[in-house]
Amino acid sequence: MPDRKAAVDQSVTVKISDLIQDNVPCDFSVPDDVLAKRVLVMDIIHPTQNRSMCFTKGYTHYTEGTGSVFTPLPEEQSHRIFELVKEIDNNNPDTSRTEDERRQRLELLRQLYLRYFTPREVARLMSFPEDFGNAPETTNRQMYRLLGNSINVKVVGELIKLLTATEK
Repeated sequence: MPDRKAAVDQSVTVKISDLIQDNVPCDFSVPDDVLAKRVLVMDIIHPTQNRSMCFTKGYTHYTEGTGSVFTPLPEEQSHRIFELVKEIDNNNPDTSRTEDERRQRLELLRQLYLRYFTPREVARLMSFPEDFGNAPETTNRQMYRLLGNSINVKVVGELIKLLTATEK
């Protein structure tokens, strides 16, 4: 049997902060209606983390189970914001919240600066090379669909190495 451990590349773990783009346009921000209704089911990723949820072709179109969203805040800070949101939620269920409580809750959630990963960032998370890109006529939605139907290039490479490893 081949020595499978020898075939595996022991590369350094990359943090999300190493993959994100600077100055991302505000059109990647999570919309207020999604924040207000669906934030509790989102997979929120912080800069120091080294993982994300898998991305599907429905990313940005659907909320639950289609991919992670990014906050530039440290985990502790976002947890404090969620504690304040939880207080509002526990004091009044959604149906009995006053307009002021809804506004206050949304203002807190906006402080998370949640945004969707850009197609370039998703490609980086999937280990596509930097020169992998979209043609100018390709929309972001088309890129998300393309990437959502893909698999991680590095993982496939490592699997192929394992499958083709021979005894030495």
